[in-house]
Amino acid sequence: TVGYFLIVIGLTIVRNREMRRIARLARGATEVDKDVEMPLGARLLPQVEDALWRSARMGRECVVAAVSISNLYALSEDVGASTDGEILGVLAARIRRVVGFRNVVGLYHPRCFVLVVSAVQDRKRSELLPTRLLLSLRKPVKVGHSDDPHSFVPGIGIGVVTVNGATDSALLAINQAEQAIALQNQFDV
Repeated sequence: TVGYFLIVIGLTIVRNREMRRIARLARGATEVDKDVEMPLGARLLPQVEDALWRSARMGRECVVAAVSISNLYALSEDVGASTDGEILGVLAARIRRVVGFRNVVGLYHPRCFVLVVSAVQDRKRSELLPTRLLLSLRKPVKVGHSDDPHSFVPGIGIGVVTVNGATDSALLAINQAEQAIALQNQFDV
């Protein structure tokens, strides 16, 4: 019993420490590591397939979303190319705060995050996901040197696809989410 409680306390401490770190990163309050700690490109696909499989096995829906940053390179000329990594790090932390630790978050290509919320239990939560992401991601990001910070307001586009069952492949679900962004941008005035 004592061992069980020590393990639970240890895991709680680690979880709280990670939550505080992500909260600081999401605010842009700390120096962001240039290497974004998440699956990139082709390494993202197996994790998306696993999430789709888990949802199908549990008989629940899975939400696949693509988040596009249209103006990612806007500050590169003024501040420098290193700002792209800072911006991606802050936005990744904000996305992680919205979707949680158990869900997949990755960078599909330099301007597009992909996130997968597997085994959705509450339909209302999946419907509120785009709204919560927009509220979190549209906040300005402070980048550059601490003596001369620049404010970056990301241009965000979100495409969401709900997948029922594991018959859909990860690549197909990601492409459908990206196409939803393109349709959204086409009809926005």
